[in-house]
Amino acid sequence: MARLLNVREKREDVVGMLRRAVQSSHLNWIIGSGCSSPAIDPLGNIEGVVAQLRAAGKVDDAQRKLFGFTKPFLDATLGMTGNPSGATRKTLDAYKSFLSILTDILFERKSGILEKQATIFTTNYDLFIEKAFEEISTVARLNDGFIRIPKLSGRFAFSPSEFFNAVENSGNIYNYVVRIPSINLVKLHGSLSWQEAQGKILFNTDDHASLLKEWSVINARGDVKEMTRYCEKLPIVLPEAAKFEQTVLHQTYYELFRIFANQLDKENVLLVAEGFSFQDAHVYDLTSRALKNPTLILVIVCYKDEDRSILEAMFAEHRNVFIVHSDQAEVSFEAFNDILKAVLPGDHPTAPADGSTRAGE
Repeated sequence: MARLLNVREKREDVVGMLRRAVQSSHLNWIIGSGCSSPAIDPLGNIEGVVAQLRAAGKVDDAQRKLFGFTKPFLDATLGMTGNPSGATRKTLDAYKSFLSILTDILFERKSGILEKQATIFTTNYDLFIEKAFEEISTVARLNDGFIRIPKLSGRFAFSPSEFFNAVENSGNIYNYVVRIPSINLVKLHGSLSWQEAQGKILFNTDDHASLLKEWSVINARGDVKEMTRYCEKLPIVLPEAAKFEQTVLHQTYYELFRIFANQLDKENVLLVAEGFSFQDAHVYDLTSRALKNPTLILVIVCYKDEDRSILEAMFAEHRNVFIVHSDQAEVSFEAFNDILKAVLPGDHPTAPADGSTRAGE
């Protein structure tokens, strides 16, 4: 059965487990909507609500629910332009802290066998990770799957084959070669930075203001058919049962879920779930099957202690699952960042500006 780690009593055990894992495992995170709070309210079981409405024959109500579901993501994306403030800034700062710690962990990895690389899987559509990485000071690379060869149009095409590429720095005098730490960002349900055009997915962040304006016009009209067409044109997988058909039929989504499954099938894998409840049946099924791999360790950060029993039941058959919780306080994104920071050696220096490894590495 899943093992419980109460951070009030066993914080050092959690830190020790993570410290060992980051030196010997392929590093993976799965980030859910809870990490984008308070800028975006956690989704809860919206998929179940939509399914119940459809089952009751309230098809229009279900579509209105899905249409309304898209607006907070557009609001948050626009809130990141200029000088983000309030809830948007608080959320962005939490992501910045997480990414800064993760890149430091990659720089500090001692293994000569494993790449200085981590993969973040997320079901979120928002652009907090991209914006946060833009704001932190690091020579590490974020790989979002777009082929960024020079183009006058500025429209880069997406290809899953771009993930897991290694980046090297070489010296022009001494001919040294060093690997630059990198983070793969795999957005399993699509992204607001995507635009479908001519059978391709292109990088586009120019249309959010017009999309939000269009949303407001359609909402004022209350036309369900317009709401349906609006949702269909967004390059995201909406939270309803039909998404599984879309995921399999749409080649891009299929490839991304295949990458997720393949990562978990490797030997010596760490998967940390933050802000993620595993209510997404597709992700849960893939993860549950992958846990037959005895060298896979799944660490689930349980935000509220009352959710612990649900997670225990979901992963009751797996001893390689650790549920990190607290019986005194919520284990928020920021709280787990503090735990993750303790994984690093004390007084570790910042990453060198040239991307080289440190002495002795």
